[in-house]
Amino acid sequence: MNNKHRKTLEDIFTDPIRPDIKMTYKGYQGSFEYDPEADIFHGDVLNIADVVTFQGRSIDELKTALAESVDVYLEYCEKRGKLTKIKNEEMELEYEKERRLFS
Repeated sequence: MNNKHRKTLEDIFTDPIRPDIKMTYKGYQGSFEYDPEADIFHGDVLNIADVVTFQGRSIDELKTALAESVDVYLEYCEKRGKLTKIKNEEMELEYEKERRLFS
């Protein structure tokens, strides 16, 4: 591929036409974007009543940060007797499937 037409990570993750980029952990979906000024990815966990965020300098760091954020959130909810509810039915089914695999 000609370098003139090659896209950088910054081009890909800051393209306004590109839809949100998402990843999933335990049925919880995180949406993220790249901040070129800070040289970091940052994201939010979607479809929950609370604000849960995560960030990382690489995709691997971002995946780890999403997992840690969701686990901390679930632990927080459990300690306080707060029920967690994934608001998307498809995500609930995916989580149930994962839960059965790891139970």
